[in-house]
Amino acid sequence: MTISVGSAIYIGVKPLTKNFLNSAIGFYMGRKGHLTPETSQNISILVVNFLAPCLIFNKILSSIDTKDIVAIAVMLMTSFMYIAAGIVFALVVKFLTPNPKYWLGGLLTAGMFTNSGDMPIAYITSFVGGSTFSAEETGKGIAYCTIFLSNLSFCLYNLGCYGLISRDFKKEQQDKENGVYENVCESGLSQLLRKRKKNLQHSSNDIETQQNTSRTASTDASSSSVSSAISRSSKTFERVVTIPDGIADETHKSRNSTGSSRSIHTVHTNNIPELGPIMTTTSEVPQFIEPPKPSKLKKFFLDHHMSYVWEFLVNFTRPPSFSLLLSLLFTFIPPIRRLFYIQPDGIQSLGAGNIPVAPDGGPILGFIMDFTKFAGDAQVPLGLILLGGTVGRLEVKSIPKGFWKSALLMCLFKLVVLPIISVVWTNGMTSVGLIKPSNKIAQFVMILNSGVPTPTMTVYLTAIYSSASGGSSLQMDCVAIYLIMQYNLLVITMTILITYSITSVIHL
Repeated sequence: MTISVGSAIYIGVKPLTKNFLNSAIGFYMGRKGHLTPETSQNISILVVNFLAPCLIFNKILSSIDTKDIVAIAVMLMTSFMYIAAGIVFALVVKFLTPNPKYWLGGLLTAGMFTNSGDMPIAYITSFVGGSTFSAEETGKGIAYCTIFLSNLSFCLYNLGCYGLISRDFKKEQQDKENGVYENVCESGLSQLLRKRKKNLQHSSNDIETQQNTSRTASTDASSSSVSSAISRSSKTFERVVTIPDGIADETHKSRNSTGSSRSIHTVHTNNIPELGPIMTTTSEVPQFIEPPKPSKLKKFFLDHHMSYVWEFLVNFTRPPSFSLLLSLLFTFIPPIRRLFYIQPDGIQSLGAGNIPVAPDGGPILGFIMDFTKFAGDAQVPLGLILLGGTVGRLEVKSIPKGFWKSALLMCLFKLVVLPIISVVWTNGMTSVGLIKPSNKIAQFVMILNSGVPTPTMTVYLTAIYSSASGGSSLQMDCVAIYLIMQYNLLVITMTILITYSITSVIHL
């Protein structure tokens, strides 16, 4: 089947229209105050801890098979590659464009991660019932998208990348306490040149000081030599200078007064107390909620200074991560998978055995799949509504000088450069045989996940740390500018990306 350019444009615009109309509802409710931050937080808890795990469990069990293990590995590798490219983008943006001093971790987070959850899944679900992809391919595409989503959660929480955002607030607070706070917005290149110029000035001042010291030393040496000569000449001629009594008395008084003034000055200087360390009250913030006592296992990790390992392991018990691991485990064990899902063509997976079926001919545990599908389908529209509400509540109180250059360059990197890299990467994976040419949905998902903006969860994390530290709105302003610019340009860039992918990459 060959699709014309006009048809490809329509296919690319149609999902955008549906998604943006859905997000517009959230945008309107957010602007009117109906979708408050508290309401959004509660809905987010519902989506993350219940709806998303149901979607992951259902789509992986029903769409992924043992023969897809190589494709899953490629998806993971591709996701890590996108994150590595994002780190490079963030460092380039930091070096070339003006950025606030206390927004380095936020910049890295905005460059590393993409909205691999709501938007790609919403795009894939838009093809259900259409002629572009079959229902089976669409389900497999959603399962592939959950791999990107799970890797985002793994890197952000298990690996502790969320700490990059808190680093900005800690650094800002420490500099304020130490009296070295600098409200500057400059590029890394300008900062490097400024420090180099400052070092050169210090070097020139040191050289000038050394020269003055040498001149003073030479002057003192010449003065001492003249004094020695005068002394010798006085001794040679044995001249006696007679001082009148009145002048001698005045000289004696002046000496006494000078000595007393020196002693008073010394006393006052010695009475000044030495400044000790400045005491702060940041560590004395009252704990209104007493934390629960740690379990024995957690206490073991904490006592052995392995809290990082504990956080890494405990995040696997969170509902999204646990749902992914459990569904993959069931998928790669054919007898267990058949308890939940039977392929429509009736062909059993290798090693499934003679598993009995329910009276209606379906799998015995098919009701669990029906439940997870019913609940999981609500994840996409609710996620888009939350996305629109978040963007609608964003307010930019002040724009740092020249920061628009940073936002624009990151926009070009994430929405233009990274999709180009992904097209080359996808063609390479297909040419070496890691992705089968017939697996067009896998190719489409890989390209699609490269063209989405920064995730909105960076807004929630920034807001949490901002309220906890009582800091300024600088970091929130930077995140807001990034998201507003990226989501506005997304309409154009995503249409071009989907059109090019369909016509020139996967050749539908």
